[in-house]
Amino acid sequence: FVRRSRSMHLFPPNRPRPTTSVAERALHEALSTCQLDWTVFHSLRMRSRGGWEGEGDFVIANPHAGLLVLEVKGGAIEERDGLWFQNGRQLDKPPRDQGLSFVKRLISELTPPYGVATAFPDCDFSRPPSNGDLRDVVLGRRDLSHLSVALPSVFKHAVPEGRVPTNRKWL
Repeated sequence: FVRRSRSMHLFPPNRPRPTTSVAERALHEALSTCQLDWTVFHSLRMRSRGGWEGEGDFVIANPHAGLLVLEVKGGAIEERDGLWFQNGRQLDKPPRDQGLSFVKRLISELTPPYGVATAFPDCDFSRPPSNGDLRDVVLGRRDLSHLSVALPSVFKHAVPEGRVPTNRKWL
């Protein structure tokens, strides 16, 4: 169910949280024009009782389907032999693992269905990554201008169907 008459409920609404990431700023701008009645938090931070601190680049809540944590990587992205590189430097963790780490902590507080996807706003994919864990859950530069279409598809592939709590408190 997608209501096209409303736009995203974006937090913060007018500009992204302070970030050096041009890719996150580009995605925030694209989301601000997206015509989906969903809620999006940029740079959602949390701390557990045990002291763990983490941040989700974008946490997208579809009230009818659950949560999607969207990990954003800008610049030149490359995967070689299972290792991920950003602008030629190896990442400590694969992008998807970063999102999974955050979402596991987040769902310990919440109970809706959830998933993880990845956005590469600086990459024009001729062929998007097709590794088993990335198939159909990646957004590129070409998707930014039509997120109202691309995001529901990614959401559908990334978030397994499940029972969404009827109490909207999770949202």
